[in-house]
Amino acid sequence: MTPKRRQRTPSTTAPVPKKATRLSDDDRGISTPITHSMSIAITTVLIFGLIFAANTYLDDKRDVGARQQVESIGTGLAAQLEDAAHLGSDSEQVTLRVEQPAQVLSNPYTVSLEDGSECRLATSACLVVDVSRGGENLVREFPVQKSSNVDVSIERLDSTTFTLGAVRTGGATTQSDVVPIDHTLQMGVGSTVGQSGSAAISPLNRAPIPEFTFDPSFPDSSDSIEFDASASRDPDGTIVSYHWYIDGTNVSSGQIYDHTAGLSPGTHQVKLKVVDDEGGIGNKTRTISVSGLVYNDDIATTPSCTSGKCVEFTMENVWSETITISHVSIKADSSFNRIHYKTGSYDSTGPWGYDHPDPELRIDTDGDGSWDGTEEFNENDPLYLSGKEDGAIVPVDPIDVAPGETITVQLRGFRGGGNPVDSTIGVRYWVDDTSRRTIFTGS
Repeated sequence: MTPKRRQRTPSTTAPVPKKATRLSDDDRGISTPITHSMSIAITTVLIFGLIFAANTYLDDKRDVGARQQVESIGTGLAAQLEDAAHLGSDSEQVTLRVEQPAQVLSNPYTVSLEDGSECRLATSACLVVDVSRGGENLVREFPVQKSSNVDVSIERLDSTTFTLGAVRTGGATTQSDVVPIDHTLQMGVGSTVGQSGSAAISPLNRAPIPEFTFDPSFPDSSDSIEFDASASRDPDGTIVSYHWYIDGTNVSSGQIYDHTAGLSPGTHQVKLKVVDDEGGIGNKTRTISVSGLVYNDDIATTPSCTSGKCVEFTMENVWSETITISHVSIKADSSFNRIHYKTGSYDSTGPWGYDHPDPELRIDTDGDGSWDGTEEFNENDPLYLSGKEDGAIVPVDPIDVAPGETITVQLRGFRGGGNPVDSTIGVRYWVDDTSRRTIFTGS
């Protein structure tokens, strides 16, 4: 039996004609630029993110580096301040010179020392390091431990050099063999010391102690002056050299220096520098006042003296301006107990019974033979000398002496035995509103 074929029923829906396609109506290419733009944006975001992350990483690295360098500077200076304080407790004054970096990662910084009451830490004092940088400063405190009787200080001399000081303000040294000193050391690390031109100093070496005297103690501008450093010593070694400076100029070397030329009237700074066998250095400076009222080494007794014993001497004003005499001091031989010049007859009416007491001091200021200034010591009563270790100091009415003038001075009425020429005599005067004095011993 032959199977029946299914017949297809014709569709009744008319076919839809195809729409004409235009290039402007084709949107298939739109997705390409959008995708490209999104890729650029995402890449940009990723790049900026990486850059930001890298900068943050670098900033963090720089911050860590800065903090490490601040830690190194601060702990180093604090430890060196404590060393200075320890040395200062055994001495009167100590100065250390140290080297540190000029900047912290190209940023300037300052260093200050605060009292313990101003510190956040419980400490005697604290060192504050403050680094200036964009944004917030980096500030760190470092404790400094010291004795209460020692003051410490820090000063920045230049970009890399600091001076640390310690001064004992009270109490006594804890070591019986230590005497007061004033010295300067230079310290550094490794090559830093060599670059500064200074030799490294052993931390165990104690600096030499300079001392000196000078004679006469009250020189005038005509005097030769002997400077003697024989009292200097080195606590743990020997002194190998002595150097003398006057007003900053190196004038001589050796333990004893004779300055024979005389110094000009006024004030001079004399410094002694000593060096020990390990390179330690000690300095001592003294101020010397040189008188411009020059004693002419001519004191002698006066034959015409009619009351007690009398002396006469001359002095020259070598200042370039007028001076004014205000005081006279007299320290006579112990055999003289007073000065009192008296003339006239004894009638029991005047002081000590004499009717015409005369002045004990007479001064001729211009060499004409007349006395331009006179003074009666202690009014009409005797001027007692006994029991006065430094002698008697007598104020006088102001007496002016012109520049270049030579004055003649008489002191009259020494009472007792001995020779008044052996007396120590001083003349105090004023020049340019400054008090000066000439002191000499006749013998």
